[in-house]
Amino acid sequence: MRAGDTQQQKTDTFHRLHTGPAPRVLVNAWDAVSAPIDMGVAGIDIEDGTRPGTSRPTRERAPSQVLSERIAAIRAGALPRRLLRTGASTRRARGCSRSGRSTGSFPRRPERFGPHGGFGYSGRPLPQPTPPEPREPPATRSPHSIRLDAVTLVRGSQRVFEGLTLSLQEARIGLVGDNGAGKSSLFRLISGLDQPQQGRVTVHGCDTQTDRKQLSKHVGLMFQNPDDQIIFPTVAEELAFSLTARGETRQAARQQARDFLAQRGLEAWAARAVGELSQGQRQQVCLLALQISQPATLLLDEPFASLDLLSQARLARQLEATDHQIVVSTHLLEHIHGFERVLWLEQGQVRADGPGREVCEAYAQNVRERAALERGRGA
Repeated sequence: MRAGDTQQQKTDTFHRLHTGPAPRVLVNAWDAVSAPIDMGVAGIDIEDGTRPGTSRPTRERAPSQVLSERIAAIRAGALPRRLLRTGASTRRARGCSRSGRSTGSFPRRPERFGPHGGFGYSGRPLPQPTPPEPREPPATRSPHSIRLDAVTLVRGSQRVFEGLTLSLQEARIGLVGDNGAGKSSLFRLISGLDQPQQGRVTVHGCDTQTDRKQLSKHVGLMFQNPDDQIIFPTVAEELAFSLTARGETRQAARQQARDFLAQRGLEAWAARAVGELSQGQRQQVCLLALQISQPATLLLDEPFASLDLLSQARLARQLEATDHQIVVSTHLLEHIHGFERVLWLEQGQVRADGPGREVCEAYAQNVRERAALERGRGA
């Protein structure tokens, strides 16, 4: 190429040289169309495009065709960005691998290429895609939510609770304490049977004062004495009543009750008279009547009190198998040792609140100490 050649002449000369036998020369693909290049260093005759000692002229092809092929090859990764004029030794010396890709030691020209090897804007890289903003994981919410906010309950002349605040979200919760500590009163507040003089009680989003009609869908209470709870003469009718109270027809409710008993191997109980059942069996009927209506929370007030050891074991297994939230009030501490949370109530206040084993042991120790003091006074 001559110093006086125009840009078009230099470009045409470049394409003519590259249509013959490929010279061993490194050329930036962008320079093929944007800058004049001195080809003398390649050992090629500038005038006719042949190597020294040869007379074969270069094979002519349209410059646009050659350029398109080279650009397509570079984009596809078939050609490296820089081609070395000497062999593998020069590639290694200049920091390129056998495939022609840079190994990191040879400076690249990122301003001439896009982030994926294609052509970018001259003088500046292609804009990188904006990564999506990290999304915060959704807040974990418990499916169970019972809350008492500054509740005061007065019964007659006695203040049962004063300013009591509690949040009950665990799946298994136990209540311990002496008689009169407020365990049953707490259950009556949660189930809507008693209303606080001050404060608010909400059960799964329902206010116990303003949403009483919806409350039975969320919570069920089992009394200490099953005879205070059972109404109908047969087991199937007792279970069906829980469904008719929620809007089911009588015929559909009876069929669902029979199916519910059959699923638990108790299909023979359907027609049995409640009066023929033992105390433990009537207790079990009360629990089944609560479970068939599918409330989110079951409140069990002294469920083991009148049961023999075998019946206690059966009821314990029944409670373990249910997926309802269970809140149990009991004096038999072994049944709630494994609960994730136990509350110790004393004179309407929470004296201890923590894992079942810790609270139960603390309460049992307190009872032993008080019993020892009473024995000492009596002596």
